[in-house]
Amino acid sequence: MPLTGIAGWLIAMAIGLSLINGIKPTSLSGVWAGAFLWLAFALLARRIPVRQRWQIGVLLGVGLISLGGAYYLQGQLPLGEVIVGNQRLITLLASVTFLSLLIRVHDDVSASHRGKHSLLRTLFGVHLFGSVINMTVLTLAGDHMMDRRGKLSSKQCMLLSRGLASVVFWSPFTAAIAAVLHYQENVDLGDLMLLGAPLAVFALILSLVQLLLAPDEQLAGDKGYPISWSSLGWPLLLVVIVLLVHRAMPQWPIISVVTACALGIPLLVFFWSGNKRDQASRVRQHVETRLPRMAGELGLFLSAGVLAVGLGSLVTQSPLNFPLSSCPDCVATLLVGIIIVTALMGIHPVAMVTVLSVGVKGMALEGGLLALAMIAGWGIAVAVSPLSGIGIIFQARYKVRVGEILMENLPYALWMLLGTWLWFRYGVVK
Repeated sequence: MPLTGIAGWLIAMAIGLSLINGIKPTSLSGVWAGAFLWLAFALLARRIPVRQRWQIGVLLGVGLISLGGAYYLQGQLPLGEVIVGNQRLITLLASVTFLSLLIRVHDDVSASHRGKHSLLRTLFGVHLFGSVINMTVLTLAGDHMMDRRGKLSSKQCMLLSRGLASVVFWSPFTAAIAAVLHYQENVDLGDLMLLGAPLAVFALILSLVQLLLAPDEQLAGDKGYPISWSSLGWPLLLVVIVLLVHRAMPQWPIISVVTACALGIPLLVFFWSGNKRDQASRVRQHVETRLPRMAGELGLFLSAGVLAVGLGSLVTQSPLNFPLSSCPDCVATLLVGIIIVTALMGIHPVAMVTVLSVGVKGMALEGGLLALAMIAGWGIAVAVSPLSGIGIIFQARYKVRVGEILMENLPYALWMLLGTWLWFRYGVVK
C-alpha cells in the first residue's frame, strides 16, 4: 500500500478515536487520535503545495516560539495539548468528505442552461449543496459551466464563490463553524446558525440583485448549472438530523455530533442499499484516495492547534483591551474587517480565528457575538480573497485572473461589512 493509502487509514482511525473521545472522554483516545493525525501529516507533507507549506511553517514557527516563551516563564510545556490540538476539528472535516458517497448532484435537464435564469438557479443550488459537500460542488459546477477554452466568466465566478462562501455563515458542516465551536465551546450551534443565517440571506440577495441588474445580453452566453430541486432533500435532512441529535444528546460536544452524523448516516445508507462488497470497495477507495487529498487542511489545522496552545500558554492575564470595548458591535465589526484584510494578504482565516479566540476571549462580546464575528469574517474573506481556496481554484483550474476576482468581490465585501455591522448593532446586541 502506498504511503498515501496508509495516511488515509491513519486519518480514518483518528476519526473513530476522536468520536470515542468526544462521546466518552478519555485522555488516551484523544492523544492517540492526535498522534495518528500528526503521523498522517508527516506522510503527506510532500503533497502540500508550496504556498500552503509556507503558511503552515509560519503558524508552526509562531506556535513553537510561544511554547518556548511559556516554558521559559512558567516552566511548563503542554505537550499533550499540542498532540491533541485540533483533532476534533480535523476529524470533523475528514468525516464530511464521506457525504460525497451519499449525495449526488443532478442538474435539471428540462431547464435552460444559459442566461440569467440558469445562473440564478445555480446560485441557490450551489449554496444548498455547498452547505453539505463544500468545495466538491465548486468543481462539479465549474467543470460543467466553463466554456470551450476551459474558462469561467467573472459573473460565473461571482455566483459560485458567493453561493459557496455564504454557507459559512450557517452550515454546521463547514470548517468555519467547526473551528469557532471548537474554540468557543460555550456557544450553542442552533443559536449560532440562527444568528448567521440572516448574513447568508443578505449575501445571496446582494448577488441576486447584481445578476438581475446585469444586461441580459451580457449573460446570454454564460452557462449555468441549474441543480434539480429533487436533489436537495439530503442536504436539508442532514442539517435537521444534526440539530435533533444535538437536542437529544446535549452532553455530547456538538463537533462530535456533526462528525458522527456526517460519517454514520452515509455509511448506514450506503451499506443498506447496495451490494456490500462493492460498497466496501468504494469506502476503501475513499479512505485511501480522498482522505489523503486533505493534506493541506490537515497541516493547516494541526499547525493552528500548535499556535492556539502556544498563545494560550502565554496569554494568561486579562484579554486584550480594545479602545472600543464599550461598543460591542464596533469591536465585532472591526474583527470582521481584520479577518478580511489579513485574508487578502494570504493569511488563512483559521489563523485569525485562533489568535482572536485566545487574545480577545469574551471581551465585551457576549451572547455569541465573538463567534458570529469570526464566521462573518471567514465567510466574506473566502469569497473575496484571490488567495483563498476558492480563489486559487478559480485561477488554477478556470483561468480567472486575480483582477477579475477582486473587481467582482471587493464592492461585495464592503456591502457585507456594512450589513454585518447593522445586523450586529440592531439584530444581535441587546
